[in-house]
Amino acid sequence: MGRRVFPPEETVDESYYARINQNRWIADCTSCGSAAAVSPADPRYACTECSWGWCALIFPDDVAAVEESLMGLKPGMRNWWHPNDPSWPFRPEPPATPDPMQGGPK
Repeated sequence: MGRRVFPPEETVDESYYARINQNRWIADCTSCGSAAAVSPADPRYACTECSWGWCALIFPDDVAAVEESLMGLKPGMRNWWHPNDPSWPFRPEPPATPDPMQGGPK
C-alpha cells in the first residue's frame, strides 16, 4: 500500500483483550475499531490508524494451551476470545441468581 504508519508515543490507562482470529493473535482498538496483529511476547498494543496510545494487553494465563486447543482446526477456523472479554459476541450469559424474595422453585 505504500503508506507509512507510525505508532503513538504516549501510554494510556486502558487495557484490551487479545484474541485469536484466523490463527493470529490480534487486538481491536476500542477507539476506532481497527485491529492489528499482536504477540504474547510483547503484551501491549497501539493503534496506528487513529494513533490511540499504548495500551496493556490481556492474554490468557496459558497461551500455549489455548493455541494447542485450536490445532485440530483449519487455520482459517482457529478463533478464540478471552472468556472475560465483554466484546465477545457469543459470550455465555452468567447463570441467573435466584431472587430470595421470590422464593425458590416449587
